[in-house]
Amino acid sequence: MAAANAVSDRVLLWVGDEPLTLRDVIQGARLRGEWADVEMHTREGLACVQRAEQNGDPISEQELTEAASRFRYERGLLAAEDAEAWLGGRGLDAPAWFEGLRRVLLREHWRDELPQTLARFAVGESQVQAQSWSEAVCSGALDRACEELAARAAVFAAVGPGQAWPPREGGALPEQMERVFVGSRQRALTLDALRACLEAHRLGWNRFRGELLELPTESMAREARLRVLEDGEPMESLAAELHLPWQPWEGFAEDLPPELASCLPGALVGELVGPVSLAEGFTLFRLAARVAPDLDDPAVRRRAEDFLWQSTVRGWVEEHVRWEIHV
Repeated sequence: MAAANAVSDRVLLWVGDEPLTLRDVIQGARLRGEWADVEMHTREGLACVQRAEQNGDPISEQELTEAASRFRYERGLLAAEDAEAWLGGRGLDAPAWFEGLRRVLLREHWRDELPQTLARFAVGESQVQAQSWSEAVCSGALDRACEELAARAAVFAAVGPGQAWPPREGGALPEQMERVFVGSRQRALTLDALRACLEAHRLGWNRFRGELLELPTESMAREARLRVLEDGEPMESLAAELHLPWQPWEGFAEDLPPELASCLPGALVGELVGPVSLAEGFTLFRLAARVAPDLDDPAVRRRAEDFLWQSTVRGWVEEHVRWEIHV
């Protein structure tokens, strides 16, 4: 991890007068088990590279260029000099970045064959250690680890203003921040707070169960609706005949396309809703069941807890964190 060692003491963010570095990011990721995932993905990517070298590379130059463009666009690195500076701040140059992106693409291409690929192509531990930092940067894992560190630092500052920061030796800092983070989450999720959160999201947290049929044109959708309603054809059979996407669906209203979700509150159980115009084509939805949100429902409670805690942490990050290196 020569690249990581070269930049590990760079300050990522400040909380008050306390600097937190990229080294702190890695220590925190190791503590939470995230760095083990990075190392496994690195091993898989390196095995895939060997497979591509032996059997032919399935990733075209165009695919690699498009992946690089997406990576830059997602991070606002529109100018070449911005991309070079961003990579340099993380210890990478353009060739190392492209190699990392290629490994990510190969791993995705062979995602269903990774165990077999690892069994066929041996990867040494030194290789994994040498490339794991590049993997973290190119896969987005480093960005996520930076955000996790910022969240924990903000909570540490918010719940204990004026308290001394623990020493960095021996991993004391990430361990203490993690304990404070977990304990603060438990204290923040009071029943009253969760009830208020539920009331604010009652419409979006209605749960629906039914079946979806996707169609490319409005005329096809209207014909399919008639065949279902008048001829009694099952939607699944109709989809198979017409080679169209069909799926059973169960989830929260806010997870549906808004155009479809807005049609469901007034629909009756058993009703066929649509055709509804979406960004890509049209859909029919047969409503089989509707369940009002309740905190006794484990899925609803998890969603309320996650939303409430994430909102609380975002506010504390905005209040307490000053970024030195933006992610």
